[in-house]
Amino acid sequence: MVPVLCIDGPSGSGKGTLAQRLSEILGFHLLDSGA
Repeated sequence: MVPVLCIDGPSGSGKGTLAQRLSEILGFHLLDSGA
């Protein structure tokens, strides 16, 4: 089973920055589904 993290919240709240840092720290691949 593959672990998946999903980060949700209002625009401008830093979700992308948080996702980028977590992917670097945890060694995960990052998939940004935002437009």
